[in-house]
Amino acid sequence: CVIALPLNDNMAMLGSRRPHRLDYTVGAAADGTILAVTGTVYAIQGCNADLGGMLTEALDLSEAIDGPYRIANWSIDGHCCRTDTPANTFCRGPVWLPAHLLIEGVIESVAAHCNLDAHDVRLRNLYRPGDVALGRQLLPHCTLPSLVAEVCHRTGYDTLRANVEHFNARSRYVKQGLAISPFRYGMGSGAGYAAMVSIRDDGSVVVSQSGCEIGQGLYVKQ
Repeated sequence: CVIALPLNDNMAMLGSRRPHRLDYTVGAAADGTILAVTGTVYAIQGCNADLGGMLTEALDLSEAIDGPYRIANWSIDGHCCRTDTPANTFCRGPVWLPAHLLIEGVIESVAAHCNLDAHDVRLRNLYRPGDVALGRQLLPHCTLPSLVAEVCHRTGYDTLRANVEHFNARSRYVKQGLAISPFRYGMGSGAGYAAMVSIRDDGSVVVSQSGCEIGQGLYVKQ
C-alpha cells in the first residue's frame, strides 16, 4: 500500500530540528560585560528519545551554549522534554545552531537593559586568544575579534549603521535593522578518512579526500 500525502500533512507527521527554550537570569555590568548566566534549557524531543537526551546533556549545555562569547560564570541545567508530537532528531549543525540562537537572545536582552547597541555588547564579550571555552577547549588561535573587525571594515558597517539609525529616527512605523552575528562551531580533526592522490599527464596533482570543504582548502591542485 502506497500513501501519497499532501506536503503539509507529510511535514506535520515528521519530526525536525528540536525546538529549544532557555529560561535564564543574566548578570552584566553597565558597559555590557556579561558576568554570569544561570538558567535551564528545555529541548522538545517528541514522542521517543532518538538521540535527544545525549544531545541535551552532553552537547547543548557543555559544548555550545556559550557560542562565541566569553562568560566567566555559568550555572545551567537542561531537560529533554517528551511530548505527544513526532520525534525530533538530527538536522545539519545539531546543537550549535539552536544554542547560538539562545545565547544571542541573552546578548540582545543585555543590550536592551543596559541601553546599549547589541553590536557593542557582542564585541565586548567575544572570546579572545588564550581563553578557554565552556567545554574546556583552549582557544590559542581565536580570531573572532579580528574577524569581526574585518567584516565590519569590508561591509562598511559603521556607514550602514548610521544610515539605519537615520532612517529609524525619521520613520515612526517602519523600522530597519542591522546586525553582525559571530558564530563558533566545533570541528573535530577526525581520523581514518580516505584520500586519493591523482597525478595527471601534464604533471599536475589532484588530492581528493572525504572531508568537508568549508573554505580551508581540502581540494588542492598544484
